[in-house]
Amino acid sequence: MRYDSILRYDSIRFEWNGIKCITAEIQSHADGLALLEQFRAEIFNLLNWANFNTPNLIVFTPSGVSATAGAMTSTSTTSRQVQFAVKLLW
Repeated sequence: MRYDSILRYDSIRFEWNGIKCITAEIQSHADGLALLEQFRAEIFNLLNWANFNTPNLIVFTPSGVSATAGAMTSTSTTSRQVQFAVKLLW
């Protein structure tokens, strides 16, 4: 039997945004920015490709032929996972 290689595609996207301050007392960053915000989105196994484990190699059992011989019953990687985050710097 042939066992294919694992295929997995991950993606990360982030964006920086500046938030201007209202009063002069809290100006701490250059250009009058009081806060910096980072929004981040991370997607693991973006295409949700199923990577199966090797098939069951046990064909013969003491009671006869195994009913699960050659069956692939599980995956070797996790399913698609998405996480979002926001970071504030002041």
